[in-house]
Amino acid sequence: MVPGAEQAETGAADLQKHECSSQTDRLLCRFDKAVTSLVGTELGEDFTKMVDGVEAYFVDFLRDPPEPTGDEPDDFDFSAPKIYDPIPSFDFLEEKLQR
Repeated sequence: MVPGAEQAETGAADLQKHECSSQTDRLLCRFDKAVTSLVGTELGEDFTKMVDGVEAYFVDFLRDPPEPTGDEPDDFDFSAPKIYDPIPSFDFLEEKLQR
């Protein structure tokens, strides 16, 4: 192996990750501006504060499994539903993850 080759490979991978992240950030920024503009145009400027600068995070593990009632069929799935819900706060998420 050529001396420094491993570091160069890692550096190239890090650079690629950075570039992809940077491009994604620019795309999302344009998308956010477009949504804010659309909301302002279609619903009025008063509604733009509902979408401008708001970051929402969703997870699919907040819901509890259904409680058994005894009336379920034999093949009933008691696992928690996988439905994406917004997290109310990171403190709430942290508490949920530590249970």
